Amino acid sequence: MQDKVIDLLGLQQYKNVRKIPKNMFYQQDDFAKSAEKLFTSDIDGITLIATINKSNSNIDAYVTEDIQYEEIYVMYVELRENKNIEKIIQIMHSIIPNPAIILYEHNDTITITTASKRKNKADSTKQVIEDIYSSTPIDLESTDTDAQKFITDIHIKQQSFANLWRLYNSICDRILMREVKSIL
Repeated sequence: MQDKVIDLLGLQQYKNVRKIPKNMFYQQDDFAKSAEKLFTSDIDGITLIATINKSNSNIDAYVTEDIQYEEIYVMYVELRENKNIEKIIQIMHSIIPNPAIILYEHNDTITITTASKRKNKADSTKQVIEDIYSSTPIDLESTDTDAQKFITDIHIKQQSFANLWRLYNSICDRILMREVKSIL
């Protein structure tokens, strides 16, 4: 399913597939034992599927005193269980310092998440999550027009290429709009 996601989102030129051992997350200083249990029980595997940066996209980085968008990671997480997904989403976005688009796959559906982050004013080596954006699960095989339109909307070619911050926030906006539409 990873290759299908890469194709659907238009990430072929940014493809950088690498398995990430779960224990890389456990080694973080602030990784709790309860989080480790979630990772071992609920996550089957974590894969970096794409990296978007200036060298492979010709899209400028965006760095200010508060924001650092020099590279965007696209990650793919295979879930065994879906019951703790909100906790897993929070943990993963808080551990990964770079902006990340994380796709969670469970039972042939994909949940897409992003998080707006800024530098921590007290500790410049850390990030602060301002908001997490999460789509409802999407069946990629669905003929539902709303699901198909959303997949088309988050395709990389549909985003702003002004800089990496705008590209990332463009995807955040699309996820947010999908969720607002589902409520109405």
